[in-house]
Amino acid sequence: MKKILVVVLCLGFLFLYAPCTLGAFEVYYDGFFTGKFCLKASEAEKVETDFSLHAFGGRLYLSDLLLGAEVGTGEIKKSKNFSATQDLETISFIVGYRFNINEFSLLPFISADEMNMKDSLNNKRISGISPGVEAKVPFSDRFSIEGSYKLALFSIAYELNGRDIDRVIQEDLGEQDISIKSSAVKISALSFKAKYLITENIALVGGYKKNITKLEINAEKDPFGAEIPIEFEQEESLDSITFGASILF
Repeated sequence: MKKILVVVLCLGFLFLYAPCTLGAFEVYYDGFFTGKFCLKASEAEKVETDFSLHAFGGRLYLSDLLLGAEVGTGEIKKSKNFSATQDLETISFIVGYRFNINEFSLLPFISADEMNMKDSLNNKRISGISPGVEAKVPFSDRFSIEGSYKLALFSIAYELNGRDIDRVIQEDLGEQDISIKSSAVKISALSFKAKYLITENIALVGGYKKNITKLEINAEKDPFGAEIPIEFEQEESLDSITFGASILF
């Protein structure tokens, strides 16, 4: 909750700071209404359930420099494969610089992202710092399409109840004489968005977003002194069609 308040304060600061710098400020809402949360170790071992998310954000454009923040709140639904409803929270900060090439614009950026999934028993935290790129193609004065991709490369964390996930898994595997030799967490996100201006400052927005967290573990089983390599991979994804709106001040 404290982190969400920090994001809200940052959004308020960006909104108040924009008139002082003659910068453009955009506020937006994205609703994830058809969300699917998927957890799989293989195509044969895959479970799914629904999720919902309401994301609110703001972006301050100082000429071509971008500063932004976003907070999201929702839930992962209880189903036959998931015994409890989980609260879902997302937080993101972004810094980027826009390059204009004729009508086309390209915006390399760096974002710091965090996602929390928690219920009465467990709290999962996934976070990382991601370089990425965003592109915008206008088709008319009112209609444009945007797309972005980012891949976490720094400060990557995947924790369960405050402990690294590989340590949690190692405890479960220890009774089977299996030891983890190496592990890697890969976090990526893909987004497409179409905007249509219904007034000079207000746009309706529809799109698609997908976030993927992949855990790769290399381990060894040591029965009677024989080292047998074992590879394990688990993927979590959240994807949804989104609908929302944005207002430019």
